[in-house]
Amino acid sequence: MEPLILVLDAGTLGARASLISVSGAFLATELGEWSYDQESEFYLRRSFNPVQQAAMLGRLAARCLSRIPSVELGAVHAVAVTGQRGGLVALDNNGQSLLASPQFDGRGYEVVEELTSLFDSEQTMLKTGRRPSFFSGAARLLWLRRHHPELEERIASISSIPGFFTACLTGSLHIPETPTTAADLLLLNLENGRWDVQLLDRLKIDVKKMGTLVEPATVCGHLSPEISESLGLLGSVPVVLAGSGTVCAGFGAGAMREGDVVTTLGSIGSVHRVVSELEIPKDPRLWLSPYAMPHSLSLEASCGEVGFLSNWFAQELAPGSTWDQLFHEAAQVPVDSSHIRAALGPRLSRWDDPKPKEQAIWTIPRGLPTGRYTTRGAMFRSLLENIAFAVKQSLSAIESNIFPDRTPLIRLAGALARNDLVGKIFGSVLDRPVSVPDREQVTSLGAATIASVAVGLHTSFEAASLAMAAPPRIYEPEKHMSQVYQELFERWIELENTVS
Repeated sequence: MEPLILVLDAGTLGARASLISVSGAFLATELGEWSYDQESEFYLRRSFNPVQQAAMLGRLAARCLSRIPSVELGAVHAVAVTGQRGGLVALDNNGQSLLASPQFDGRGYEVVEELTSLFDSEQTMLKTGRRPSFFSGAARLLWLRRHHPELEERIASISSIPGFFTACLTGSLHIPETPTTAADLLLLNLENGRWDVQLLDRLKIDVKKMGTLVEPATVCGHLSPEISESLGLLGSVPVVLAGSGTVCAGFGAGAMREGDVVTTLGSIGSVHRVVSELEIPKDPRLWLSPYAMPHSLSLEASCGEVGFLSNWFAQELAPGSTWDQLFHEAAQVPVDSSHIRAALGPRLSRWDDPKPKEQAIWTIPRGLPTGRYTTRGAMFRSLLENIAFAVKQSLSAIESNIFPDRTPLIRLAGALARNDLVGKIFGSVLDRPVSVPDREQVTSLGAATIASVAVGLHTSFEAASLAMAAPPRIYEPEKHMSQVYQELFERWIELENTVS
């Protein structure tokens, strides 16, 4: 049997365990849904129980492995871990959680003025590649110090969510971090790839409490004997921290050469371009992050809410309907026939403006004498076009004044991208070919690709990608639709700018 990689993905909306062969075939997948706690009087605060989530990942892994014959369990050559970016887990010496928050936890907003006074915007940008934000891990740590100093004094370790789960698997007291998982804490120095001691000093945090930084595609340890036994695995299985989910999705979509551009349509959308030079962008809408390969970076722009937005629509406006039904209804609506305009979740992120804004506006034409204003399909199509417009705006920010040549091909990654309607809309909105990987879970595929290099199943990232990726689907722009969408995009800009 081919060598296998077990991928554990601690995403924003849920968890996933996938068993992937070295040729890229998905043999089994198990899904689980996360639950987050919300303090009722503070709607921005979100937290979770990391021990319970670790147990869920273990159950998903066990169910996934149970779907192959026990004699083949020896074919599992590695466990790869990925997950949501921007989260934070702070533990005491006994492993008790003091603060565990997902990427959309906004408690840092309560201390944003203190953060910006501690972290000079331009200096922080030069060090970390990004400006201070209330969504950063640094803001949450400052919040903990201001509101619960007794807890802050007990902190023994601070980590990203993927780093925490990797340590759980190995049973190690030393939590690993790759640059891609560490960067969103706003405490990583991009130039030397180390924790920035000066920024940590401003938060009064000992650098020894931070995770151990490792290069991408590095074995971080082996499954603990207890976990190996519980999963029925044989021998000492290496554990690889593949990196953040966003980076793994881009890698799974084939973005690994300088100049490649990928749009990840996850819970939060982003556009990033692979670069090799550490050149700090002057445009406040952009930031730099480490990428999956050693000594590589990505220039990023946010597209705002994507998965959150589409899931909200399905749950609240189409309960009981399948995704196939929603996409079918939207596909029946000709371009601009409904005259609906939406500027909902996606907005170009401005890191120099740390305060959140109202983000929802939806304009619907007056109804006919029958009282029918619009259809669900027309509203869902306007939502998809709204996301595509946000991507177009983010892409233009990356390309303008930085890269004189227009990117010839845009890669799309994420569950939403797998529908043909999305590919057609994006191709015409962006007015260039769009490539969509022909794999169900691009994030897991990217994590497996990275792990395969780490344990020597492939000799290079390029070889791993060639062996594990499937031929992508290409969506060419339709000239007439591109012309219509350019007009609609300009109207969308006007509408989006009215949101205060």
